[in-house]
Amino acid sequence: MALKLTITAFGIEVPDAYHRIDEILIVKKDKMQICVNSYSDASQPAPFYKEVFEFPYNATGANPIAQGYVALKATERFASSEDC
Repeated sequence: MALKLTITAFGIEVPDAYHRIDEILIVKKDKMQICVNSYSDASQPAPFYKEVFEFPYNATGANPIAQGYVALKATERFASSEDC
């Protein structure tokens, strides 16, 4: 799974950028950090931008990746993103 959303990074707008959770760190039993890498498209081998977010984690809930995407889409930044 990934998200599609236009992003501006370093003053350059990248339309329909591909955003993927590439790393997850369970910080405590109730918190996780996710690293979201942004690519100009899904075929690119290296991201042009990285961001780290911290969200609540439910150890008995869905897998951490699924929880991460739900949490990302709940943020103002990714609210208008599309699943891809």
